[in-house]
Amino acid sequence: MVYRALSRRTLILTIVSVFAVQCSGYSQRATPGTDSSTLSLRKNIAASSIAGFSAFTVFVEYQWWWKGQGHKFSIRSTNLLDSHSRGVDKAGHFYTAYFIYSTVNDLLRWSDADEKKRFWVSIVVPSLHAIIVELGDGFSRYYFDPNDLAANLLGVGYGILQSKYPFLESFVLKFSYYPSGWIPLDSQWELGADYDGHIYWLSVNMHNVLPESLSDYWPNYLNLAVGYAGAKNISRGASGDIRRSLSIGLDYNLNAFPPFG
Repeated sequence: MVYRALSRRTLILTIVSVFAVQCSGYSQRATPGTDSSTLSLRKNIAASSIAGFSAFTVFVEYQWWWKGQGHKFSIRSTNLLDSHSRGVDKAGHFYTAYFIYSTVNDLLRWSDADEKKRFWVSIVVPSLHAIIVELGDGFSRYYFDPNDLAANLLGVGYGILQSKYPFLESFVLKFSYYPSGWIPLDSQWELGADYDGHIYWLSVNMHNVLPESLSDYWPNYLNLAVGYAGAKNISRGASGDIRRSLSIGLDYNLNAFPPFG
């Protein structure tokens, strides 16, 4: 496990959010014989949830980043790994698009949507969200960054690969956040500005990946996770030498526990 020394204030005000999307476990297709009224309800819930989530996230982004910041459209490209955040922002774009793709895909599977519809809606929703965000940035104090958009589309691409090749479901992307202490947790706090607190994880289901002769020795409820934090001292208001940071730890595989396992 990875531990950090944090101030008492940071410990008390800790916000920890860990997202794991595993299509095979958290959402199953409706079982044969499910009555039509239940399927209709599920479809309505899925459609409302997707529309509501999309509208809510754009509203939040407007409030955080664009409100009162309008100006002429601007474009600027940043490097993937040598940007101001040492690539943490690009990892965030990749993960966000992957998370939206996988969540929409799960929700539509649960609603028993046909495969073709599920495939295209799962692609369109995160891709359209990414385009809207980049256009919003282009007309704000930020700028349209083609590499940000590329990172989003790559995240969608990885979600597609997981859907097409089940073996890749053993390699799950996750996100964790722990306040760095550089940015006060007040009305001016922004998750997106506190890069020091971000870690983007690749959680590997070793039980599935290891050869059969070895997999029995690795518990199926425990994954091996490698995390990229990009760099330290990169949050807004941070000081000190910037350095890259990698993490390694053990991660629970929730699919191995009831009711999934």
